[in-house]
Parts: sequence; structure tokens; C-alpha cells
Amino acid sequence: MTLKKTFKVLNMNCNHCVANITKALKNLDGVDDISFNLKKKEVTIVGEILPKAVIDTIENAGYQVDK
Repeated sequence: MTLKKTFKVLNMNCNHCVANITKALKNLDGVDDISFNLKKKEVTIVGEILPKAVIDTIENAGYQVDK
């Protein structure tokens, strides 16, 4: 089942944050696409992956996900 889900990342403020989160998420199996809306502090993931895995990965990279 392919997931398309948007996550609010509270402390994502700049392109450096985007780069760090992208690097972390690209290591996950099943991620097909990652897009960002920096103004809204949102990350949208498309792929065959559990939302908890995405949240854990973003948080392990040092960012806070609004749950």
C-alpha cells in the first residue's frame, strides 16, 4: 500500500534542515518521494512505509514532529 502523508516538523526552519531531513529519510526503504513546504513546516512522504518509521527517523535526526 502506497502512503502519501504530510508531517508537520515544528523546528524545520531553513534549507539546511531540509537537507538533513532528506538525508535521513533517503536511508529508509520504501520512500519514493519527499517534498517540503518550508513556509508551512511540512514534509510530505510518498512510498510504502509506515508513518511511525517516518516520524522516528525525523526525530532521530533532531527534529520535532507534531503528532
